[in-house]
Amino acid sequence: MIIEKEMKDMREYQQEIINTIMKKLQQNVRKIFIEMPAGTGKSTVIRSLVKEFGTKKQILIMCKGKVLEQQFKDDLKDNTNIVICNYYNNILTTENFDYIILNSIEGISEKKYESICKTFKKAKIICFADKAQRTKEDEKWLDKKKMDYSLTMQQIIDDGYINPNYVGTKFECFIEQLLKELKVANIEKEVALKTSQRVMRADFIVDSNKRKLIIEVKVYRSEFIQNTIIKQAIEQVEYYKEVWKKVNGEEAQAILIMSCQVPDEIKEYYYKEKRIVIIDISNLLYLSQGKDKLMKELIEVIQYNVHDIMPKTLVNSEIFKFESKEEASEVFETEIERATSLIKKLEKLEYGKAQGNDKEYEKLCVNIIEFLFKTEFTKMSEQSSTEDKMFRMDLICGLKETSEFWKILIHHYNTRFVVFEFKNYKDEIDQNLIYITEKYLYNAVLRNVAIIISRKGFSNNAHKAAKGILTETGKLIIELKDDDIIAMLRMKADGQDASDYLLNLLEEYLISISK
Repeated sequence: MIIEKEMKDMREYQQEIINTIMKKLQQNVRKIFIEMPAGTGKSTVIRSLVKEFGTKKQILIMCKGKVLEQQFKDDLKDNTNIVICNYYNNILTTENFDYIILNSIEGISEKKYESICKTFKKAKIICFADKAQRTKEDEKWLDKKKMDYSLTMQQIIDDGYINPNYVGTKFECFIEQLLKELKVANIEKEVALKTSQRVMRADFIVDSNKRKLIIEVKVYRSEFIQNTIIKQAIEQVEYYKEVWKKVNGEEAQAILIMSCQVPDEIKEYYYKEKRIVIIDISNLLYLSQGKDKLMKELIEVIQYNVHDIMPKTLVNSEIFKFESKEEASEVFETEIERATSLIKKLEKLEYGKAQGNDKEYEKLCVNIIEFLFKTEFTKMSEQSSTEDKMFRMDLICGLKETSEFWKILIHHYNTRFVVFEFKNYKDEIDQNLIYITEKYLYNAVLRNVAIIISRKGFSNNAHKAAKGILTETGKLIIELKDDDIIAMLRMKADGQDASDYLLNLLEEYLISISK
């Protein structure tokens, strides 16, 4: 059975949640609140929880929409002690349930929640929430509730269950935020579409303009892909559409979202012949216009330079309706505030290792690099070690070909990765650290550039060592000190590109080098 398999494959945090719930129930706590982000396995926990309750207990499971309701009904069809419905059903039974499980409780108002508690006075109520889903004012009541167990996405990343640099995950998160901005309703993720032969999962099913949208998301690292790959993706969403109609007896609009560019004639052909809407990067740029935060997230997650791509309207512009636009001035003010905050933290931080200042400096530098240059990188990996464990780099970043400075590094120094080292030294860095850093650089793995960030910069001998390495091996080691970091943060706050500062620095450095 599916439940027995899940019990064996439970993640540690999922078992902790079940243990927390069972302990609270033993303490006779009636209302229990669990915070779990999307994608961390709420459905898995719920299915395992009903196994813990046993078949003699009467259980009511309520969920957000019909699709999720049907999934639970399919998975728990052998459990006659369980009633499953969605929040929009009128519950015909008033039997005495032992337990009520409210999944995605953001789907109801506080008044509705209190009504459920009042209707089933004797039942213990377990609520599953997700803070990221609380976007409407009538969902904010949950912020006041004390969570009995609060799981964060960062905790999942730290425990190794999710790779924070996995491009597909980040792109799907962006699409989810975009759908929320477009005011679609009832966003369901990873929705099972079942046939007699197999089970498939659509990335999203949503309501928009009184119709169902089945959305499949495809992410690629390249700007262009082969037409055969587009055709395969079309066949997949077309099949989803057919299954949906067969199971639900209604038509749905199929949408294929692709992170690459798709020629207009291909989009128009598939919309005319199969009524499938393709949304490519040019359409995503169009949909993100006027939403500065969203646009920034899109640029960050795409693995190639999008600045020269012209935003285009959708082949069917009636799918989504635009509402309020984010004020650019508010976003700009936030950039100023963050830059100012980072400058203050840098100026305040003491030198050396005492009281963990060296670790605090590393953390601060990572935040600064992310703030200044995140859109320039395909990925950022902290505390990265080589396979033989001989070298540990504070930060290594994969490069996009965006600004001129990073283009020069890619084309003239044959590098796709830049190593960052952070040193909270009171004095200038000596030449020994330069020679150590050189060992991190290796042409065969396209890692030929390092940037050392320190409080005071290089000593004279360190400068000589860096220049010698450049002229003899072609490996580039750049210095940045407090004054440089502060100057770039001020540029960022002023709406300028901090990469231009690095370009000027590099040009001056290269001009100064003789044979």
